[in-house]
Amino acid sequence: MELIKEIIIENPPTFYEIYKKKKSIEAGEPVYDKYYLTANLFFNNGVSYFVISKIVEDCKLFLFEHMKGIPKLEKMRLEIEYHADKHIDLDNKAYFWKKLFLDILKSPTKRQEANYAKKGKRIISTFTIYDDTTQYIDDIRETFKLGGKFMIFRIYGRVTSTQQELKL
Repeated sequence: MELIKEIIIENPPTFYEIYKKKKSIEAGEPVYDKYYLTANLFFNNGVSYFVISKIVEDCKLFLFEHMKGIPKLEKMRLEIEYHADKHIDLDNKAYFWKKLFLDILKSPTKRQEANYAKKGKRIISTFTIYDDTTQYIDDIRETFKLGGKFMIFRIYGRVTSTQQELKL
């Protein structure tokens, strides 16, 4: 498979802050809730569905800006290379971004489209692959490199043929 697109995101966000309407007692300063952008966010029972949805939607919009121009693919593989100045829990960090990245690449189902329309939300998708199953993705790699602060997504694949068959 050939390299379709390489996306480099410098200084990727590591947390998300949500403003609380109350002020700090000591200084009268605004108070924020801080949520780290890791896989733990999806499994934390203490975080409400609405907060997670807001974080996921905003992070998808952030990623989507970097993902424009990816063609439709028959088959693909994905490499995620995470660079940081200190050692990290790679599977935890990479899972969060991988999940959102693949959700953006896949085409939404009719049911998802109906839910988006019902809620008045826009669909955040590049419509690159039909689904994020092994039928369309057969390899995902996550690597870590010490130094710097950036993520690299490399998409390899076979572009979907749009040529119609000749009738001879």
